[in-house]
Amino acid sequence: MIKARQAAIFEQLDKLTSRARLLQRCMVTFYLSLGAFVATSVAIGMVAISSSLRYTLVPVAFGLVGALFLFYGSMLLIFEARLALSTIHAEMDFVWRVSRKIAPAEIVEGHKPHFVHFRRREKGRE
Repeated sequence: MIKARQAAIFEQLDKLTSRARLLQRCMVTFYLSLGAFVATSVAIGMVAISSSLRYTLVPVAFGLVGALFLFYGSMLLIFEARLALSTIHAEMDFVWRVSRKIAPAEIVEGHKPHFVHFRRREKGRE
C-alpha cells in the first residue's frame, strides 16, 4: 500500500508541475493582454490628439492583439482545468482502491466508484 501511495504522489507531482507551468503561462498571457488593451487606450488618445487619420489602425491592431492574448489565455485555462480534474480523479481512484481493501465487505458491496464517462479507465480497474 505504501508503494501504491508513493506512485500516486509521484503521478500527482507530475501533473501539478504541469499545472503550475500552465498557470504561469496563463498569467503572462493575461498580463500581455492587459498591456495590449492599455496600449489600445493610449493609442486612441494619441490618434485623437494628433488629428491625423494616418494612424487609426494602430489602436485596432493593439485591440486585436489584446483579444488574441485573452483568447489564448482562456484556452490555456481550459487545459489547466482539465488537468486539475484529472488529478482529482486520480486521487479519488486511489482512495476508492484503498478503501475497498480496508472497509468491511458489506459497506464495499453497497458502493461503487463513480466513473466519469469521458475519462479513460485503466486496465485492471472497475
